[in-house]
Amino acid sequence: MRLRHLIALPIAVASIGLVAGCSEDDRENLLDDGVELAVRNFAALQGAEQFNHAGHEIDDDGLKCTATVSEGGREAVDVECTGTTVDGGEAVLSGRTSELPGASITELEGDFTATVDGETVFTTQELGG
Repeated sequence: MRLRHLIALPIAVASIGLVAGCSEDDRENLLDDGVELAVRNFAALQGAEQFNHAGHEIDDDGLKCTATVSEGGREAVDVECTGTTVDGGEAVLSGRTSELPGASITELEGDFTATVDGETVFTTQELGG
């Protein structure tokens, strides 16, 4: 694993503890930010590994991911990652998880679909693991 990905989750968790003096809205926003950070970093790392295992190696720039907590709470997080394969293909990983990041340090459950140049190369209910 890359060190920056291993560090991101503890930083997100630690930052949550620093918001005790904030307003309720500020705490909620910071919690959402921490969840989104953890999901996008985990998806970037594990998604790239799963592309590689599917025979579509991601180039050295890796996957760039966004994550958005669903409206109305942290019941689900939508994630989308983009990158380029070493062969020049456009790689996209998209999906949704309802698992709180950090519940497992090795996997993220949800529904995920990966494409290269618009063609599905894998679907999974688990990133990592």
